[in-house]
Amino acid sequence: MIQSDDFTEGGDRGFCIWANYKNTGKSRFECNDGVFRGDVYAKNGIFHGRIEADEGFFRGNLETPVLLATTTPILSAQQYYASGTTRTSIQNSVFSYWGKSVGNSPVTVSKPVVGTYGSKSVIRIVVYDQGRAAVGDISGITLYFSDETDSGLIQSSITESLSFRYSTGGWAVVMNNMQTEDPRIAGVLWRDGTDLKISLG
Repeated sequence: MIQSDDFTEGGDRGFCIWANYKNTGKSRFECNDGVFRGDVYAKNGIFHGRIEADEGFFRGNLETPVLLATTTPILSAQQYYASGTTRTSIQNSVFSYWGKSVGNSPVTVSKPVVGTYGSKSVIRIVVYDQGRAAVGDISGITLYFSDETDSGLIQSSITESLSFRYSTGGWAVVMNNMQTEDPRIAGVLWRDGTDLKISLG
């Protein structure tokens, strides 16, 4: 350990360098202020106050009070179907949720989810309706599980309770507390129902 005479841990004077900080096996440097004229590399960090930079690149998640860009799943409200619920009832519910309607053509909804079917962990639900084509009935629901197995095509009723939330996949961007009416200020983003708009001023 190397330290200045006026150093107090957590204080506002002096500096200290630990080779083995409090027997954690990690080195540590503490001082009140610092100027680095070259590059700084770190695995983690916590900053309080203002940060200014000429440019930047984030390889992971970004979270601010108004903007969230993340690969961490963002989940919908809970969807629940009791054991014995018919395939048709679940199909109608799922199609309605996603704004789909059954007609003469096949309709498929395939979505990532986080949930359970009995004791199994569900990661995807696929709901298919063949439409009104004059062929054998191949409509149904298939659940895909985290252990890389699936339920097979469920064409009658579910035999276990099914509970899940729809999940984002890959990157998701969330903008919080957006204005919901035109601010009449040029260039400002605002939300009109489900439409994202830019004010012309």
